[in-house]
Amino acid sequence: MPPCFMNDAWKVDEIDTWTKDGDLIVATGAKSGTTWMLYCTHQIRTKGADLDDELFPDVMITTPWPDLRQSRAGNWAEQKDRYNTTILPDGRPMKDLWDHPSYPFRIFKS
Repeated sequence: MPPCFMNDAWKVDEIDTWTKDGDLIVATGAKSGTTWMLYCTHQIRTKGADLDDELFPDVMITTPWPDLRQSRAGNWAEQKDRYNTTILPDGRPMKDLWDHPSYPFRIFKS
């Protein structure tokens, strides 16, 4: 596995600590339309809404990628914490863009 990726999030003893029933994991082949698939599934979960707070501002925020190492020395525990605690420049918690209470399911890239 390339060093920019890690599989810690998917280990048997870890996956149940951060996933929940109804989560959608998008797993596509390389260069096969992954961003398009993430956009389509996001539009399904927002029922095609076009309100500013429901748009698809950044694929890495609205559909997190647990496999991608976010920093050179990063590890899954730190990354998982950041997904839940990061505040965006506009003052909103990042978590509200991928785990919003109005969403019927959450989307993750793999």
